[in-house]
Amino acid sequence: MGRPSRFENIAPQMLYIMQNGNTNEYKIGITNNLNTRYSDLQTGCPNELRVVKIWTHTQRKFIEKYERVLHRFYQAVRIRNNGEWFKLTDLDIQELCKPNSIAEQNAFIEKCLKA
Repeated sequence: MGRPSRFENIAPQMLYIMQNGNTNEYKIGITNNLNTRYSDLQTGCPNELRVVKIWTHTQRKFIEKYERVLHRFYQAVRIRNNGEWFKLTDLDIQELCKPNSIAEQNAFIEKCLKA
C-alpha cells in the first residue's frame, strides 16, 4: 500500500446563500458540511431557512476569496458589523444566482471588485 493521495477524502468546500424565512435577510457563508451547518443555523432561527445557492470548490482558499468579495460588495447592507447576514433585494439574489460556470463566477467577481 502506497501513501494516500493528497486528494483523497477532501470534502468539497461550499459557499452558500441561505434565506431567513420569507424575509430579505440572507446569510453568505462557508462550510464543508452543508447539512450540519444548516441544522446549526436552523436551531437558533425562528424562521425556516432555505438554501438559495451553493458554489463548491476543492480548495478552500478560492471559496474564502469569493466569500470576502461578496461580503465587501454587500457591506452597505450588512445587518451587523462583521456578520454574515445581509439585507438583499430580489435583484441582488437574481444576480448572485446567475453564475453557474467558473467563467460566469469569475466575471461576477470582477464586476464586484470594480464596484
